[in-house]
Amino acid sequence: QELGIKLSKLNRRTLQKLEKSKKMHPAYSKRNPLDIVGDALACRYQVAIEALLEQKDVYGLLVIQTLQIMTETEKNAKIIIEAKRKWPEKPIICCFLGGKFAQPGI
Repeated sequence: QELGIKLSKLNRRTLQKLEKSKKMHPAYSKRNPLDIVGDALACRYQVAIEALLEQKDVYGLLVIQTLQIMTETEKNAKIIIEAKRKWPEKPIICCFLGGKFAQPGI
């Protein structure tokens, strides 16, 4: 807010896509910023990224992957690459935390 950056509100259609996928954790945030919860596998990243980018007033993404024991870093990176190909007009900025363990996705 200090920089004048407005986050889009997740619309009903986006939230329905997330819910209907049956991939979201019961505790996911249901708002922007979207927190898909630390135990997220690649399938949850894919559902979330695609649902967000399909929303017209979402103009880009900041994807922050935190390293957990089950994190699928390389799969997540491939999902992001495919999303960028599908929505080339929307910037996607990534932050993969985890040092050498996140390296396969970088």
